[in-house]
Amino acid sequence: MASTPKSKPKYSWKFWLLLILIIVVIGGCIGLYVSRGWIKRAYYSYEARTSLGSQTEKLGSALSTLGLKNANTPPKCIEEPVYGYATPQLQCIAERQNYLVIGTTAVSKANFTTKARELDSLLKSNGWITTSNSATTLGEWFGDVTAGKDYSTDIDSVRNNGNTHCSLVFNVAYSNPKPPAFEIRMSCSSPVLEKIKNDAIF
Repeated sequence: MASTPKSKPKYSWKFWLLLILIIVVIGGCIGLYVSRGWIKRAYYSYEARTSLGSQTEKLGSALSTLGLKNANTPPKCIEEPVYGYATPQLQCIAERQNYLVIGTTAVSKANFTTKARELDSLLKSNGWITTSNSATTLGEWFGDVTAGKDYSTDIDSVRNNGNTHCSLVFNVAYSNPKPPAFEIRMSCSSPVLEKIKNDAIF
């Protein structure tokens, strides 16, 4: 009796291997598409946090004396309307802030003004630009505040580097505080938005 020939598989192992590879690639592309928002937020959060820590360290004891400590602050990422842009923009921001009473003694006032002048020099050497309607330098601004000036507009410094925009803001928290006091806020955000890169972040 003649033996019945074995039927060949309809699809070869090469076909199945190719099919598996195609499924893996498509699955990977879908996963990457779905997670792209998380990846962007993680990257920009890292940029903001790293820049804030680096700049705080570079501005050293002058910044610390003026109230800002080198503490780890978790960044926050938000998509919000930004002036100059038609659609909400993603911004990941790391910041530190403090409210500080200068005190009433001449020694305390002189110490703050001296550290402000020192910070002026450090900001300039590290690529920061300082602007204000009420003073040309931090030293001048602090001199006015410690002298009891009833009202002083904010004084802002900004720095852009790569994907990061950093700002440092000093303001008198309310009119004529007694004893003299101020609020300090430093933040770094990523990515840099071209249309507002010279503005301070509040």
